[in-house]
Amino acid sequence: MKGQRKASDALMKKEGYRRVSLVAQRFGVSRPTIYNWLYDGKIFGKKVEGVVYVHEKSVEDVVQAAQEFESESHGSLVEKGFLSVSQAAKKYPVTRQNIYAWIHGGKVEAQQADKSGHWYVLETSISLRCEGAS
Repeated sequence: MKGQRKASDALMKKEGYRRVSLVAQRFGVSRPTIYNWLYDGKIFGKKVEGVVYVHEKSVEDVVQAAQEFESESHGSLVEKGFLSVSQAAKKYPVTRQNIYAWIHGGKVEAQQADKSGHWYVLETSISLRCEGAS
């Protein structure tokens, strides 16, 4: 059985396909993310002898598009005076957890980047909140 799997792995590798776990590890995403992308039709995959393989180039394209979008989205928000939650936590005496609590409690002005889901807070709003907390 293992010999057949190795043969399948080698054949699929020649076609540009890799096992889900290997692709997830290479691109720094979880296995469920890879399966979700397969289900959503964002990437291509094949099932051979009970093993799911994904086309590595299709994953690379999805990851690259997400990074480009996030970069554009981040730039646009930064121009409007927003900081990422991590940037705000480094710049002001507050933890990321407190910032998220403020965001969800409506205590600071924040905006979520469309596809990445990352939160950005308006710097003036976080600055005022930190001044009020001290």
